[in-house]
Amino acid sequence: MRHRLHTSSLSRAFDSTTGTRRWQADVGRIGGSPTVADGVLYVGTWDAVVHALDIADGSPRWTYDADYEISRSVAVTDGVLVYGDDYGNIVALGEPEPEQ
Repeated sequence: MRHRLHTSSLSRAFDSTTGTRRWQADVGRIGGSPTVADGVLYVGTWDAVVHALDIADGSPRWTYDADYEISRSVAVTDGVLVYGDDYGNIVALGEPEPEQ
């Protein structure tokens, strides 16, 4: 039997001076620590989705439907997001092209 920790489905940003909430976004059950790079917050979820959110206001930049659950942290380097899924795969994603 597989057990999971029940984690929050909300990503939240708080003002570091006042402690007031600046924004929140419902992204599903977060599997690992989020990563921030170039103004974007990246997070993988137990629901097999990678979310890219604007760090300033929490608005979605893009999402990626993964094949399997993501219970670990994602990493970003040189514009490439890398994560490992629960079935042992390592996946590398580039920033998607803007829609025309």
